Amino acid sequence: MSKRAIGRLSRQRGERGQATVELALLLPVICGLLLLVVQVGLVARAQILLTAATREAARAAAVDPDPQAALSAGTHGSGLNDALLDLAITEVGDGLVNVRGTYRAPVAVPFLGIIRREIHLEASLVVRTEQSIPSTGARHTE
Repeated sequence: MSKRAIGRLSRQRGERGQATVELALLLPVICGLLLLVVQVGLVARAQILLTAATREAARAAAVDPDPQAALSAGTHGSGLNDALLDLAITEVGDGLVNVRGTYRAPVAVPFLGIIRREIHLEASLVVRTEQSIPSTGARHTE
């Protein structure tokens, strides 16, 4: 084998080693960014579910004067952990009801949990309550 061929082989081995070192340095950064994207997706999901739970509680508060029924409608079937979900219903006046929901979304990514254990999310909605119309006994027929 000539000196030229030996030099080329040693250079290729050195370049392969360089690529391995570069991959070893960048792989943790790429995995961290991937986990961050997953956590952002989980927080976005929690915010959407919180908004839906608040909307459901507001819908129930608009038709039922019992606040417990509205709170129950918002918490059941929301897809969120009930222990971390807090819904509050307050009367604003003029037939308006304010429903405010807060959720403490847990951080699921292990390394991000060191920095922050939970993320606080909020949603609020104001709805007009329906007034009951007294029945006069008259029916509309065609």
